[in-house]
Amino acid sequence: MPHCKFIYSGLTVDPNMEIRPCCHVQSNKDSYIKYNQFDFSVETNFPEMAESMKTGWHPACTECSNLEAIGDESPRTKAEENYNDAPAGEYNLIDLKTSNTCNLTCVMCSPGFSSAWVQLLKKNPDIANNYSHLHFQPDEILHWDLDEKILDCIQNAELLKFTGGEPFLIKDVKKICKRLVDNNVDTSTIKLIFNTNGNVTLNNEWYDILNSFDTEIHVSVDGVDRRYEYVRPGGSWSYLESFIGGLAENFYGNITIAAISQALNYIQTDLLIDLPNRWKLKNGQSSVEEILYNPYFLNNSSVNPQLREKYGFTSLHDWNPDNFEKMKTYLEKLDQVHNTDFITECPEFEGYNNV
Repeated sequence: MPHCKFIYSGLTVDPNMEIRPCCHVQSNKDSYIKYNQFDFSVETNFPEMAESMKTGWHPACTECSNLEAIGDESPRTKAEENYNDAPAGEYNLIDLKTSNTCNLTCVMCSPGFSSAWVQLLKKNPDIANNYSHLHFQPDEILHWDLDEKILDCIQNAELLKFTGGEPFLIKDVKKICKRLVDNNVDTSTIKLIFNTNGNVTLNNEWYDILNSFDTEIHVSVDGVDRRYEYVRPGGSWSYLESFIGGLAENFYGNITIAAISQALNYIQTDLLIDLPNRWKLKNGQSSVEEILYNPYFLNNSSVNPQLREKYGFTSLHDWNPDNFEKMKTYLEKLDQVHNTDFITECPEFEGYNNV
């Protein structure tokens, strides 16, 4: 049965100081543990997951199991192929989300990972009614201070990811990277991955840091032109293109233009895949994956059979009319806040929205 390095060697710390093996696991009592209960000396802090994986997939591992079921690579298989097993008590696959600081309110995100969402819900608390992904509502920006246990782990990292929030807006991220450089760690042995929304500005100091590591930058797009701005409220397509231009000129590593396939962008799949060519990125690639599980009503289960046939679209998710109705109601609430309109921005649904 599938072996997963993340269960033994993975350390993902969320902004609320909960730890899970990786950022891909779904919410499950076996897959999360509070930071103050985490034992850095044992083989695994997730024994139930380890035992379950001996006979099949653990319920929290939906993303990897679905990808592998259709013959695609998954985070699990990539880790098995590219990284070593860490000795017991060491962690070499690390994802640090030290804060939820973020400047966008992406429709599929939540307050736990976006401080902009925190502010939006303070002003519009009714939006959260009936939507489980919005139930956790911190009163302010989430942030946890680095301690020596975490900093010691980083010294042994083979994979070090920064997601967030928006990592380029989180001060601790630069602090961690500079510490590794200043401590003369062999940065060429560390795969550094940033997941960014691309609506930030990088200065020369940032480019010097990024080019000191084996760095990949994953730019989350999820829509092209105006659709990007609808899916990622607060974002600017022109600002994103300026950011991409800066990367092309100053960054030497690989760039992945990443999108999560969902009901709001399935019609743009080919455009999303072609973005590295459109932007003439010599070191660029694209990734469009169907990995949206919460909020579940925004995934492709909200695309009805007629639209799938019209646009030649296939999905892991079967059509669910209840999910579509929930998506429509949710977007109507956000439209009132952002002065937008679902059908205007996504006209492919016009005439099909009650099928």
